[in-house]
Amino acid sequence: MRKLLFIFFISLEQLAFSQGLIDTNDIAKRIYPPQVENKINLSSYDIFDNAQISKDELIIIAKPKEYKSDNGGLRMIYLVNDDDNFNIKFQSQNMGEAYVYEPYFFQFANNEILIFAEKGYEYTVGFDVFSLKEKSIKHLGFVGIAGSLRDSAVDQMRVLKEKNIYKLKFSGTIEVKPPSDRLVAGEKVEVIITENRVEIKEN
Repeated sequence: MRKLLFIFFISLEQLAFSQGLIDTNDIAKRIYPPQVENKINLSSYDIFDNAQISKDELIIIAKPKEYKSDNGGLRMIYLVNDDDNFNIKFQSQNMGEAYVYEPYFFQFANNEILIFAEKGYEYTVGFDVFSLKEKSIKHLGFVGIAGSLRDSAVDQMRVLKEKNIYKLKFSGTIEVKPPSDRLVAGEKVEVIITENRVEIKEN
C-alpha cells in the first residue's frame, strides 16, 4: 500500500512539472556524501559518523569523550579546511540522552544542501533541519515526524523550495509528533520551514 501511495504521489508531482507549476530546479535531490577514510583528528570527541561534503567541508556526528551531564550528548559538527587544518565552524546543540543522531542530505540545483539530522531514542522522534550554503550553516528548526513504525520518514519525503520557503511533502503513512500515536496519510501533511519557524500543516 505504501508503495502505491508513493507512486501516486510522484505522479502528481510529474503532472505539476508538465504543467509548469513546479520548477524542477527547486526540488532537492537526495545525495550520499562519502565517508572520510583518513582518521579525523578531534582528540576531545568520539566520532560516530562522518560525511565529506566537499574536499574542504566535513560533517561529523560526535560526542565529547569526557562526559558532562549538561553537555554529554551527540551533536552535529561542521568542519572547514583552513590552511590544511579542519577547524570547527559550527556545532549543534547536544542531543542529551538520544541514542541516534543520523544525518541525511538533500541538494538543490544552486548547491544549497539541507541536512536532516534524525533524532532517536528507542524510536525516532523527528529531525533537526540545517541549511548549508557557501560554507555557512544555519539551524532552521525541528520537525516532529516519523515513519508509521516510528522509524525514519526520510525515504517517504520530498524536499522543495519556493523562494525562501522550504516545503516537505510525504507519501505513505507517517506519525505526527511522536510518540503521539497519531498516524496520518502522508499526502495530507505539508511542512513549511522558514528561517525562524517550522509549521506542520494537515489538510
